[in-house]
Amino acid sequence: MAEIRGHIVVIDDDEGNRRGIEMALRKDGYNVVAFPSGPQAIEYLKGSGTDLLVTDLRMPGMDGLEVLKMAKSMDPGLAVLVITGFGSVESAVDAMKQGADDYLQKPVNLVELRKRVAAAVEKRLQADVPKQDENAVAAMVKAGLTVTKASGPEWRTQLDNLAKTMRGEQVPPDIFDLASKARDEYRKNKKPATSK
Repeated sequence: MAEIRGHIVVIDDDEGNRRGIEMALRKDGYNVVAFPSGPQAIEYLKGSGTDLLVTDLRMPGMDGLEVLKMAKSMDPGLAVLVITGFGSVESAVDAMKQGADDYLQKPVNLVELRKRVAAAVEKRLQADVPKQDENAVAAMVKAGLTVTKASGPEWRTQLDNLAKTMRGEQVPPDIFDLASKARDEYRKNKKPATSK
C-alpha cells in the first residue's frame, strides 16, 4: 500500500472542478475528502486532522472567506489554499490577509496546483513535527521508557510506530528498537538519557 502524503479537504460547489482537483490530488498520493459546500466541510474539519484545506472563494451560502475564518478558528495552523475566478485577485489578496497560505486562479492549472499543494502540506507537516515529537517523548517517559536524543527519518518512523502501538495497531517488531537502545544506554551510563 502506498504511503499517504497528507490529508486534504477540497470544497467547491462546481462538481467538475471539485472532482478534477480531487482526482489529481489522489493520484499524487493524498487522502482527499471533497465537499460541495462550506457547512459540510466545516463539520468534517472538527477533529479530522486535516493538513490542507483547498476552497473555492465564491460559493452560494457560506463563501470561501467564511470557511477560511471558521477553519482557522478551529485550527490556526491549518494550511489553506483558495481558488478564485479570473479577475478576482482582490478577493484572493483579502483571503491571504485573513490567513490563507496561497491562492490559484481559475481555470486551475493542475501542475501548478500539485506544486502548491505539495509545498503547503510539507510546510504543515514540518510545523507539526516538534509538537508530535514532544508528545511522543512525553508518552514514552510516562510509559517508563528511557528516551535517547535522536532525529531524522529513523526517529520519525519510530515515533509513528510508537503512536500506532499506543493505539493498539499492528506494527513491525523493530518498534522496540528505540526502547532497547535507550535501555542499553541506561545500563551503560546507569542513568537515563533525556531528549531535547
